[in-house]
This record gives sequence, C-alpha cells and structure tokens, in this order.
Amino acid sequence: TPTGGRVQITLTARQAGLNLLVDDSGPGIPPVDRQAMFERFRRGVVQDTLGCGLGLSIVAAVVEIHRGKIILQESPLGGLRAEVWLPGAG
Repeated sequence: TPTGGRVQITLTARQAGLNLLVDDSGPGIPPVDRQAMFERFRRGVVQDTLGCGLGLSIVAAVVEIHRGKIILQESPLGGLRAEVWLPGAG
C-alpha cells in the first residue's frame, strides 16, 4: 500500500479456529495473477515499491504448516484482501 494508503486488520476467533482478514487500499492483484503470488520471488505488475517477492510465499508456508488456508481477493478498500483461516487446537 503506498504512503497515505490504508491497511485494515480484522481477527475473528471462532470455536473452529481463527479468521484473519488483511485489507489494503493499494493497487491490488488481478484475479488471474493471485495464485502465482504465492511463489517465491514473484512480484506483481506494479514494481515501484521495495521488496523481493517473498512475503506471500512465507505467509503461505506458515499457513500450510498449521493446516490452514489462505485466499487472495479484492478488498472493499480497493486493493487486496488476504484471508487466512487457521484451525483451532481442538
């Protein structure tokens, strides 16, 4: 998200597990490119920001280790929404 943009984080605890939503007002990622963003060193079309393309691949690996799920969608803020679900301990 560029300077002056918004990031909103929502965490909901449920008996079945945790649901984490991270929304931003950045440029987003086109639907056809979203799954590829989980690959290491993959960066989006807009590359005028710092980074090397590891963030989402690291998040996806951690989520997988915990038997969770991650989905990338369009955010109500105009950018990207990353929705992470992690199962409960029981």
